[in-house]
Amino acid sequence: MAEHYLEIGQPERALSALELTSSDEAVDAWRLRAHAYLELERYDEATEAATRGLAEEPNHVELLGALGIAEWHRNALASAERALLAALEIAPDDPQLLSTYAHVVASAGQFDKARRLIDRASELDPDDAHVARTRMELAYLSGRDREAEEHGVEALALDPEDAQTHSILGGVAAERGQIRRGARHLRGAAELDPSVANYALGAREARKWTHPLFWPLWPINRFGPGPVWIVGVACLIVSERVAPPTVSWVVLVVWLVFVAYSWIAPPLLERWLERRLP
Repeated sequence: MAEHYLEIGQPERALSALELTSSDEAVDAWRLRAHAYLELERYDEATEAATRGLAEEPNHVELLGALGIAEWHRNALASAERALLAALEIAPDDPQLLSTYAHVVASAGQFDKARRLIDRASELDPDDAHVARTRMELAYLSGRDREAEEHGVEALALDPEDAQTHSILGGVAAERGQIRRGARHLRGAAELDPSVANYALGAREARKWTHPLFWPLWPINRFGPGPVWIVGVACLIVSERVAPPTVSWVVLVVWLVFVAYSWIAPPLLERWLERRLP
């Protein structure tokens, strides 16, 4: 029953079912607890459950993998690496173990090694959605946004209902100034997994930034304040030199209004929309 609850995304009920078992020391019970705690992002308890299970069966690949994930999230990178290397000694061709290990080494700043690991995982299983998502995440962490977007599209083709992929794609699109596209992905992440607070927060922020009152700020979102400032000053200089005085004054007024709006409007609009948006 606990296995079934995990498969349908109900880790709390899985833990409740495990409380009823009379064989709570069994390795399978610890395996299921570890996975349930991982789903709930309770990483200290996931570490404890995986460790208790490994005390019964030290070479259990799934428990070693769960321990590696939990320790990685706890930022215990050395411990995570030991667990994952031990698992890979037993199952060296497991794509998901390789992609998880790629995350760990990337967290330590070893991006070249991480890319080699994920390339190997992709060779073993080109259609593994977890591997594709990891490739996207590595590109995003190393600042290659365009590549991250490409890999994210590939990951969604393999698993259209992956909330984490939608969330990262939404963040990438928003950072590149593609506010509407980013909002679609962020809303998708929140709808697919409403239990994750960050997804709901991202969707809410996206709703604010797609409001018509924020539309005048689109150039800043798309290109950044520096380029917009340079273009604005260039327009002022050109209009002053080649346009009639009336036109140059209009350009100056429009520019000053835009600058004032970009400084004053966002905090006021955010507070106003905070009260209006559900």
